[in-house]
Amino acid sequence: MEVVEFYAKLMSLLSELENQVSAPHCTYCKCKCWINAKLDKGAEEEKAHQFLTGLNDDGYLAIRS
Repeated sequence: MEVVEFYAKLMSLLSELENQVSAPHCTYCKCKCWINAKLDKGAEEEKAHQFLTGLNDDGYLAIRS
C-alpha cells in the first residue's frame, strides 16, 4: 500500500473512532489547567505514532526511527 493510501485510510479510521468516543473536556469557564489543549496534543501525538508505526520497514526505516 502506498503511503498516501495508508495515510488516507488511517485518517478515515481515526475520524470514525473520534466520532464514536468522546474525550472528556473541562467545561469550567475560567479553567487554567489547559486540559483541553493537553488532550488535543496527546491525540495528535497518538495519530503521528500510529502513522509511523504503520509504515513498512522496506523504505521507511529511517523515518520510523
